[in-house]
Amino acid sequence: MSFEFIAYGSITGDPEECEIDSDSDTGEWSIPSEGVLAISYASDNDDSVEEAMYTIDGDTLTITSEYENNNGETESDVVVYIRK
Repeated sequence: MSFEFIAYGSITGDPEECEIDSDSDTGEWSIPSEGVLAISYASDNDDSVEEAMYTIDGDTLTITSEYENNNGETESDVVVYIRK
C-alpha cells in the first residue's frame, strides 16, 4: 500500500504559522507479519525498509520503532494515533 506523509512546522518559530515541512515524503507500507509494520520511503535511494512494531487497541494505533542514535545507543520512538 502507498502513503503520503505531510509534516507541518513553523519556520519562524511562531506556532500560529505552519508550513509544509521538508520532512514530507511518500512511500510504501506493508504488514509482513502480525504486529510488524514495514515502511519504505521514496526519498531513500538505497531501497531500505524500516520495520516497527504496532498494536491496535480499539480506536488506538501505537507504533514503536527502535533506532541507534549518534552515540551508538538504542532509542525508541512511540507514535500514537487515535481514530476520531
